[in-house]
Amino acid sequence: MSSRFGNLRDAYKHFEENKGGGNTGFFFLKEDKESTVVRFLHEGEDDLDWYIVHEAEIQGKKRKVKCTEEGDCPLCVAGDRPQLKIFLQLLDKREPDKIKIWERGRTFIPVVLSFIQRYGSLCAQPVEIERLGKPRDTSTTYQLYPLEKDNKTLDDFEVQREQLAGENAFILVKSKSEMQEIADGTYVPSTGNNQETEDIKPRRESRAGSDIF
Repeated sequence: MSSRFGNLRDAYKHFEENKGGGNTGFFFLKEDKESTVVRFLHEGEDDLDWYIVHEAEIQGKKRKVKCTEEGDCPLCVAGDRPQLKIFLQLLDKREPDKIKIWERGRTFIPVVLSFIQRYGSLCAQPVEIERLGKPRDTSTTYQLYPLEKDNKTLDDFEVQREQLAGENAFILVKSKSEMQEIADGTYVPSTGNNQETEDIKPRRESRAGSDIF
């Protein structure tokens, strides 16, 4: 990914100082104390998917648009505050044949960085994730419990992570003129591709063996 920040730590420091936030996701745990085992599809800190995005309404739907990270970013100028997001791609033991994305906000970044610092590569062991918080509880947190380490790398799995950002991807990458139209509410997606008008979700299936957990 491309960003004016050299790395995730610098981006986190900036957004911690300027109080970004918010988080949702495609991978989820619904109930308090609910847990599952996952295999993260990331190795080190430099291998994480993170973006600075705006959440803008396009044809009645909320979409993520990559910030230009410049002073004249049309959505920033329009008062839409950018958010630092991390997108953890993973395989869930409940549905091991599907790649899922766990979208988290700024406050979860230290949890991920601390895990990597303490245990090394994220994908080097299965990890149990536990939700601590009832439904709709804004103070909900998540605990990560590393299980037995097998030191596997991404090369050991027949999987390919999702490309998250692009012209018609989950995270839209638009020109400044298009972003100005989004800010003005006049942007109309290309008629040749209606993907932007749909709820874009990860669709790729995994061919990883059952031994990933």
